[in-house]
Amino acid sequence: MKHHALKTIPPYFEDIHSEQKKFEIRKDDRGFEVGDMLILKEWIWDEERYTGKEMLAKVKYIMRDFPGLEHGYCAMGISVLSYSTEGVPWKEGD
Repeated sequence: MKHHALKTIPPYFEDIHSEQKKFEIRKDDRGFEVGDMLILKEWIWDEERYTGKEMLAKVKYIMRDFPGLEHGYCAMGISVLSYSTEGVPWKEGD
């Protein structure tokens, strides 16, 4: 099991936190595997800064080499385990 820190922009970060979005599509350059942990860090691209909000998610499923999925990318089914805001300890997911 590996831990991967990943930048996530606000609209997608909030959709993951609210459990509307239960997947990640990422460049498959880190050797993602089922059971890995993703540390999703909210990132504001145009300001090039983190907001301090983070989530810990577990990879439950991985899809590679699927028609319509660009070569070199993977789709991961994820489950949020906990979240944190700047200066606030990690909390269990709702």
